[in-house]
Amino acid sequence: MRTTGTLDPDVEALLRRTVRERGEPFKVVLNDALRGGLCRRRPAPVALFRQRTFDMGRPQLDLTRLWRLPTRWRPDLDCQAPRSAAVKLPDANARARQFGEPGA
Repeated sequence: MRTTGTLDPDVEALLRRTVRERGEPFKVVLNDALRGGLCRRRPAPVALFRQRTFDMGRPQLDLTRLWRLPTRWRPDLDCQAPRSAAVKLPDANARARQFGEPGA
């Protein structure tokens, strides 16, 4: 079949480069490119993942006081409320002292 069409400049450049590389006629390269693009199988659509959820009812524990939870089951543990003052920050000069850097 003989037909007329207009190619974009970039497509023409790709076809002409392929003609030079393969050493085949323009018609063969064009037909191969069309065949490859039109016959390529498209991947099957993937089903979307949907997370199933369940109503578990009201919580049986007071979730606002979770820090007390271990003492409920393990009375031998002495749990206390977390204290922000108890957090110990690393010493800024410890690394300098360890490696004998100046300014330690």
